[in-house]
Amino acid sequence: MQQLTFLFLRRIVRNFYTLFDYGNFIEDSSNDRGDPYVQLLSVTNASAARADFINVRMGGVDMTSSSSQTLLPASQESHSPISAAEKKQHIEGAVERNWPYILLGCIAFVLITLGSCIYACCCRKRRRNKSLASTKNPYQAIYDPAPPPMHMRPLNTGA
Repeated sequence: MQQLTFLFLRRIVRNFYTLFDYGNFIEDSSNDRGDPYVQLLSVTNASAARADFINVRMGGVDMTSSSSQTLLPASQESHSPISAAEKKQHIEGAVERNWPYILLGCIAFVLITLGSCIYACCCRKRRRNKSLASTKNPYQAIYDPAPPPMHMRPLNTGA
């Protein structure tokens, strides 16, 4: 599958000339080149490609525009029996019948969204206060007095 994809992409890439314009990356310059863009120009001649398709895939007989190749004949096409006005009336009736549920749903959505925003702000404030308390500077300034001795004894003494 990968080789098929590679071959397909290789054929596509060979059928286009590609032009890249990276635009103006120098701010405040007098040489304004505009916005960046990409342009593709097909190398394939469309009429020659169509003729080749007809010869190879259709045995030289052009049936692309014949009515026998359509999905359904015009006599069998079906359209919706309901007019646009009837559809609109049906939708309006459904809204009128269900307006209390629609209103409750909207109110619930607003309350849930508002509650989520308030909760997120409170959690962020709590987290920020906790991080400010834990970011106390562990180093002592030079002009501060030295801490009192800790009265430690060596581990290798036999006491």
